[in-house]
Amino acid sequence: MRLSTLILLSFLISSCNNNLNSGSHIRPAERGLNQASAELRKQQVSNPSYQIHLRLNAQGTDFSGSNILDFDFKPQGSDLTIDFTNGSINQISINGKVSDYQYNGFFISIAEQQLVAGNNRIEINYSHPYSKDGAGLYYFKDPIDDRVYTYSDLEPYDANRIFPIFDQPNLKAKFTLSVDAPATWQVISANRETSITKNADRAVWQFPPTLPISSYIMPVHAGNYASFDLGDYQGIALRLFSRQSNAQYVPVEEWNAATRHGFAFFNDFFGIDYPFGKYDQIAVPDFNSGAMENVGAVTFSDRYCCIPGSRSIGEKSFLTNAILHEQAHMWFGNLVTMDWWDDIWLNESFAEIASYFALESYENFDQPWLEFLLQRKTWGYRDDEYITSHPIKGEIKHTDLVMASIDGITYAKGGSVLRQLRYYIGEDIFRSGLQSYMKKYAYQNTRFQDLLDELAHAAADNKTVNINQWADQWIKTIGVNRVSSELQCSNGQVESLHLIQSGSHNSALLRTHKLQVGLYPLKDQKLQQPTILPVTIEGKRTPVEAATGQPCPALVLPNIGDYAYIKVNLDTQTRDTLAKHLSGIDDPVASALFWLALWDGAMDGEYPVTEHSQIALKHVRLETNNQMIDEIANSLANTHRWIERMNDQGQFDQLLAKLSSQIVELADQRLSLIEQSSKQPTNNQQPSGLGGDEFQIWFDLYKSAIHLPEQLQTAALWLENNRAFSWPLDQRSRWSILSILASNYYPNIEKIIETELASYSSARGKLRYLSVKTKIADKNQKLNIIQQVLDSNSDKSLANRKAMAGTLFDIRDRQTTREQTELVVQRLINEDSSLDPRIRDYLASRVVGSAYLCSEQWNQFVDNYLNSSKQLNQLLVNGLRESQQNNNRCIKAKALLL
Repeated sequence: MRLSTLILLSFLISSCNNNLNSGSHIRPAERGLNQASAELRKQQVSNPSYQIHLRLNAQGTDFSGSNILDFDFKPQGSDLTIDFTNGSINQISINGKVSDYQYNGFFISIAEQQLVAGNNRIEINYSHPYSKDGAGLYYFKDPIDDRVYTYSDLEPYDANRIFPIFDQPNLKAKFTLSVDAPATWQVISANRETSITKNADRAVWQFPPTLPISSYIMPVHAGNYASFDLGDYQGIALRLFSRQSNAQYVPVEEWNAATRHGFAFFNDFFGIDYPFGKYDQIAVPDFNSGAMENVGAVTFSDRYCCIPGSRSIGEKSFLTNAILHEQAHMWFGNLVTMDWWDDIWLNESFAEIASYFALESYENFDQPWLEFLLQRKTWGYRDDEYITSHPIKGEIKHTDLVMASIDGITYAKGGSVLRQLRYYIGEDIFRSGLQSYMKKYAYQNTRFQDLLDELAHAAADNKTVNINQWADQWIKTIGVNRVSSELQCSNGQVESLHLIQSGSHNSALLRTHKLQVGLYPLKDQKLQQPTILPVTIEGKRTPVEAATGQPCPALVLPNIGDYAYIKVNLDTQTRDTLAKHLSGIDDPVASALFWLALWDGAMDGEYPVTEHSQIALKHVRLETNNQMIDEIANSLANTHRWIERMNDQGQFDQLLAKLSSQIVELADQRLSLIEQSSKQPTNNQQPSGLGGDEFQIWFDLYKSAIHLPEQLQTAALWLENNRAFSWPLDQRSRWSILSILASNYYPNIEKIIETELASYSSARGKLRYLSVKTKIADKNQKLNIIQQVLDSNSDKSLANRKAMAGTLFDIRDRQTTREQTELVVQRLINEDSSLDPRIRDYLASRVVGSAYLCSEQWNQFVDNYLNSSKQLNQLLVNGLRESQQNNNRCIKAKALLL
């Protein structure tokens, strides 16, 4: 029986559908799955397994399939629902008999009386469109060579966009898969295939049953993938895949080394050997996130790993960390899985920090905790400082809310807090509790309390540890504590030292922090090695008794070693000392903590941003660690951009010109030195040093400050000659320069970018083209772009629409930005339920949240929406509130410069 969506919805509204049971729970006909419906189904269904057959095509038209669902059923007085979004059903058989059903475009409903208590079998024949938004089964045709690639991305609730299923994490099942695909395709899933049967231009791939896994991590990837055989690690077969057009750019040895280190570390760390047999990794295009931990077939965004030209230091470290992060999920998340999505933070927080535990012993990765601090922890601080901050563990009542919780708090703050927990209870206790948890709950679903109980049991002999009290302080609260030092010295010795703890603007809570304090003495105008003292902070004021009698330090660094999740407040005297001696600190993590404290103070309006920039310009010249140079360079670039945002009436023209000239002069000097010191080219190879990490850092800094006419002419000349400082420009650098010229309305820029696209027709080139094209669009053209971005029937991929939307607002054209932000917000409000949820959420959180103009008028604009009677999507509310908070910080910082 086949019912149209319209007919069924009318039945639901009128409550006249006699086939639907009128029991205690009726699942609403809406996108996604609410927790109440999932809990009911968990009571109805147990021991599910699936036999799935897919028939895929290379044309991009609908694929077809069948699924045999075997499960035990326990009646609960309500109909059974099977998740299946936006597909078409041909036939359903229940226990061998073709049967009636209801389908509303979101899920299938089976009347309870059609099932028997005990074992049931439902067979569903269906078809479904490929995905355009990266979720479900995504279809991609490479414009370089017309080869086709598909891949699955199913978290949190998109497995049902490939096959009808009970799509919730706590109904683990065994999946038996077969795929009928074009004969030239490679098919990759959780297991290695048992057979491939070819027939003319088609081939059927048969896979054995999986171990019990959750639906969101069941992989289906198929296409013309290039394959790299990495051998095996202790019986685990290892392979790597990419697009054919990217194969030459895949860092195979780098990937192989990190993967092998991961298995060596995690097998020991978790106390259970990798359970899933084989391990494939696939670099895919247009991926919505960095990577995804599908069982035995992990997907990675190829924009971070497999690109022509030089990769940045950040991209290289991101890939290594991502490889280990996804490996950690094989145990924490895949072997033991959360019961419901309110514990997704634990999945991500644990994989986040476990990857850095693995990096501690990886000889190919320098300074992992410096990288964690600069690239991850600062993300957690940023999101936790927002007015929209939330507890690490929050309520998630619906799958539509899951992706909104994937942020710096879920990942970076959660990871930071787990590192503090390991330091708090001790590494041996932490590992013992974790291994007990893994062994006890393998192939099962758990709640956070289950892990706490195992850790508490492991720590039972330590009477100073209260795991549940710790969790109450950290997991269920918001905000970043500040810590400052209060030092009294007499006769060159410390008389007293206190650490003063304060709350944050969004929470007055004072927590317990176990950390270390570093005391830096000064001798002959040089900082000496610090004395390091362990301290446990409790309450507002904590004495550091071990400091009494120590030589009076020139600098005090709370949290040296960075074990605690806090921010450090710096007084005027400390800032003055740092201005003179900061580059004399040889510990990169300690140096980074001071740099971040300086930056935080400037962003919080405690002193002008120019104070920070002048310290940065002085000391970055003396820095030798590339990670630190990159961080300081980024802060200089951000300062320049922020002053641009403040410059609404040209009042900072001279300041911008001066800062731009200072940055460009510094970067030019360093790039020229690299150029001069490089060896001369031999055998048509570029000189050594050019294009390397340090070169890329300084070149990116140079580009970030291009502002004046003569600087723009230099950039245009780079393009014309296709080289800068003797370095042949790669395609990404060409597009980044074009973006700068477009932002400054360089003459004939439209013709230049059209020519560039014609010479480089890759998918990445098209994304950069769309982004730059939006920058130079006039007011009416931008209105058309907004329409294309929001069109629910658009044939453009989500990646293309994001590229168009990401550069919509130009802060220098303030009136147009205000008008177009208002248009976007109005459409997000009026068309909320009909919009593609992924582009809706991207616009609400990313685009609207960054659209502030550093003016009181912007606050009024936001208040008009926040105080209106209109119902706003929560992500839009968050975006508007964050926009207003950013605006107020900017106004405060701006006042210090006037």
